[in-house]
Amino acid sequence: MGKSKKHDKKTEHHHHHHHDHDDHHHGHHKKKRRRSGGGFYYILAAFLAVVAIIICTNIFFEVEYIEIEGLTKYAPQLIIDNCGIYSEDKLFRVDGKEVEERLTEQFAYIDNVNVKRKIPSTIVLEIEQCEPSAYFRGVDGYTLIHREGRTLETGVGKPPAGVIEIDGLGEMPDEKDESYAEYSEKLSAFNNIIDSMNENGITGVNFVDLTDVYDITVMYRSRVAIYISTEVQIDYKMEMVKKVLEDAVGSTGMYYINASVPGTTSVREVKSISEFFNSPLFKEEKEESATDDDPNASAEGEAADESSDGEASSGEESDV
Repeated sequence: MGKSKKHDKKTEHHHHHHHDHDDHHHGHHKKKRRRSGGGFYYILAAFLAVVAIIICTNIFFEVEYIEIEGLTKYAPQLIIDNCGIYSEDKLFRVDGKEVEERLTEQFAYIDNVNVKRKIPSTIVLEIEQCEPSAYFRGVDGYTLIHREGRTLETGVGKPPAGVIEIDGLGEMPDEKDESYAEYSEKLSAFNNIIDSMNENGITGVNFVDLTDVYDITVMYRSRVAIYISTEVQIDYKMEMVKKVLEDAVGSTGMYYINASVPGTTSVREVKSISEFFNSPLFKEEKEESATDDDPNASAEGEAADESSDGEASSGEESDV
């Protein structure tokens, strides 16, 4: 019976085709419409599926657990209590940007927060922490600062090993403050110098004097003073300094390197760095380099006393 039905259909269709022979295009049009009708149902089904997923994710998945990753500076519970996510919040309605803003504003060591979701009920906070870039001496201990200048911690009893001491920078002023431009210039100079030294493999810098941005001195391992003057052509200057450190600086003793003029570097051994800085010889040498003359590189003084000199007493043995 099924067979005969099929046969009937075929005949009927054939007959219909003959009947509509003159209106061939009209038949095509009908077929097309039928196809697009199917497409509409397909789109509707997909749309309803999406709506169902949205409703399910918004209604059924609620936050029960918060996991913290990459955190060492603060207690995880402190982050959970201050992230603005609460039990029974909808899992997919948690605003990652809002969570990041909230946490970076409250916790200085947090740089970035990435929010991930684990169905059915877990939020994962991936924390990216920063390391202090430098520190300076304050009234009540040391202040640690971020590479971008913001204060990370104040009143620290002992600065972390390998962090560089800065003189002449101080705390970051308000952006509207007239001292902000000078602060930014100094901070930028500091970052460029340290980046250049790292790129040239010069590790062990423990002090940078930024009192005057046109008169910068860097202390290397508490016993080699490197006079840079300004950050102009800093990469070229650091290439020269690297060669001098490798070829002309002994494993003990105190040295002064003048790298203020790009392409010209002089080195001398000194008895005491602080004494040398206060000597007429140093002032004379600075004046000579300011007029672009090559100062005479003569070795002066015998092996220096190993004790570190005042302004760069900390981090003597530390390798960054």
